[in-house]
Amino acid sequence: RAAAVRGDLDAAFPLALAAPPSVERTRILLLCADEFQTLAAERAAIRAAEELAADDRAELFRITRDRKLWERIAGRDAAGAAASGGSRIPGDWLEWLALLNAGEADADRLRELAQRGASEWSVEALAATPGGAGELAALLSATRAPAEEAVLRDSLPHLLKVLQRDAGWPRTDFEASYEALISLLVMECRGGEAELNLFVDLAGALLTLGADAARYEDLVQSGVELWTRFAAPRTVTWVLDLIDLLAAHPSASDEARLRLLVAVTERLMVPQFASRLDPVQLEFFKVLCHDLDHPELYRDLVKTVYSGDEPVVTGGDPFAQLAGQTVAVYTLIESAAMRVRDFLLDHCATVSVELCHEHVCTDRLRSLAQHADIFLVATGSAKHAATECIEVNRSNALPLLRPSGRGSASMLSVLHAHLAAGN
Repeated sequence: RAAAVRGDLDAAFPLALAAPPSVERTRILLLCADEFQTLAAERAAIRAAEELAADDRAELFRITRDRKLWERIAGRDAAGAAASGGSRIPGDWLEWLALLNAGEADADRLRELAQRGASEWSVEALAATPGGAGELAALLSATRAPAEEAVLRDSLPHLLKVLQRDAGWPRTDFEASYEALISLLVMECRGGEAELNLFVDLAGALLTLGADAARYEDLVQSGVELWTRFAAPRTVTWVLDLIDLLAAHPSASDEARLRLLVAVTERLMVPQFASRLDPVQLEFFKVLCHDLDHPELYRDLVKTVYSGDEPVVTGGDPFAQLAGQTVAVYTLIESAAMRVRDFLLDHCATVSVELCHEHVCTDRLRSLAQHADIFLVATGSAKHAATECIEVNRSNALPLLRPSGRGSASMLSVLHAHLAAGN
């Protein structure tokens, strides 16, 4: 009470949590929930109200402010408190998925909770929960009604953000969960850029953990299916990122990998694709074909689309503008960063390319954020200490480029667009 009266709700909150049920305790927790705007505080306030006897709860809700706070936090009127049977605010992804699978929660409310939970629910805590990893995989793999599947599909970016924020990403304990998420994406994908990039992120996690022939075949075949369904000029960079990912990891099935490469080549030969390929995409496809020992596919593309002569880039090479400049590249995918570096050096011998893979804020990362002429930050949906370090130390006057994907093609594409625009 004393801490709340003097406005120190940070001190009042843990004391109120430890106190026995009472109207005053619940009132203080409602104030804390209103002030903090966190799921943990709202969950504590709701539980406190539901622990009260009926008469005490009626006394609490006689005060208009307390009643309105409850209704905003709980998402239902005060009369629903007595019959609620427990908190409707989950404490982690396991509880959120259980609530979703039960089919009793409002869809929009679940989407909101997933978005907010992404910044509050710790993957380390989930990993430390006995049986937590197995339960997560089971909940993700459960059968749901179409409406609940739609909610889960829309919430996958938030769940993946939590998983990627894990310092142990990708974690072996969550291997089955990554596979379940891949299956959900392939079945439910509508071709959005974010969904397709999630597939590449998850495929990268599984390849990093190690893929036998069966898993590798499934991953590549899923990529072929997604490309077949959503092939379009706007998804070319995405599929090049996927091929780049496969090129960076040991192949458990050269035949499967070639099948994807052939599927992409055949579609790029279609006039509507060929006419809209930018120089970076075309050159990067050439590099990938060479690295995967199938340069004939690039030659077939050039022969079909350009009558055998490689296209001439008009207006000069935008990457030549990088002469004497420093380009910093932050990504946790080292192979992608190295390919970007090699590509840029091929175009401009005097550019300095600095690669960063730190998980935390280091003196080097801070210095690059302050002084690099251009900074590429490819982190997908994840955000952690290192990326926050870059943002805090980067001047608004210096370019900070964020590709939508985490692969080499995405990074080169966003840099090319930046330079071509004369920035």
